[in-house]
Amino acid sequence: LSLNDLKDLPLIVSKTFITHLNNQKLNIITITNQIIDCFPMIKEGVGYLITTKNQYKQLNDPSLCFKEIVDIDSSNCYCILKKDIDEYKFKLIFNSI
Repeated sequence: LSLNDLKDLPLIVSKTFITHLNNQKLNIITITNQIIDCFPMIKEGVGYLITTKNQYKQLNDPSLCFKEIVDIDSSNCYCILKKDIDEYKFKLIFNSI
């Protein structure tokens, strides 16, 4: 998954990664220190979270999934989203699967 794949999607970004995204043209709807505060938005499919794998594990919810973002200068950056998104969004985001 690359940042280009996410450019038109509503993104919730962990403060940890905002400096990695400075020059990107992304649709960032909010920046958060505590991902648990944005959990309802993610569960409802309102936005997609960019954060670390460790923070994803803290959510501990089987209705969410994650995919590594490969073009950020960190090997620990993931996009987290609701599993049952519609087929069009799934193909758009996970076109490599």
